[in-house]
Amino acid sequence: MRGRAQLIECVFCGRRCPVDKATRFTRYSFSYYDERAGIRHRGVPETNHCCPSCARHRHIDNQMPMRGRPKRR
Repeated sequence: MRGRAQLIECVFCGRRCPVDKATRFTRYSFSYYDERAGIRHRGVPETNHCCPSCARHRHIDNQMPMRGRPKRR
């Protein structure tokens, strides 16, 4: 229900916005390439949220599926 959504804090600017309006994205803790084995290590994935203005500025696509989002009238 709108108006009762949990507030989250943006990772980049610290602004608080509702979780249904925020953009969810995955960031990896570190990344390196092992030349001997030919394997790329990405590290541990972290799921973060950012506000709509930071997502537009940084060109971040939303990873939340449309099916799971709340319906708007």
